[in-house]
Amino acid sequence: MENKLHELTNQELDTELKKRKQSQLIVATMIGFLVGCAVWSATHKGGFVTFFILAFALYLGKKNHGKVEEVTNEINARKV
Repeated sequence: MENKLHELTNQELDTELKKRKQSQLIVATMIGFLVGCAVWSATHKGGFVTFFILAFALYLGKKNHGKVEEVTNEINARKV
């Protein structure tokens, strides 16, 4: 993925940054919803389901971590 960012033009980097920020917002909303479901499940005797929901939320967070920073670092390296 890092090689792909080097090949993009400055305008394409700006659109990629906007796209990744929007994706980050959607993932954060999904994680918040999952944590809310886990809390509800824990208070209503959800048992194993609670841990499954939290594990999935952690997976989403880890999968999407650092994507915005990659593009930001490339833009800063070019001093745009």
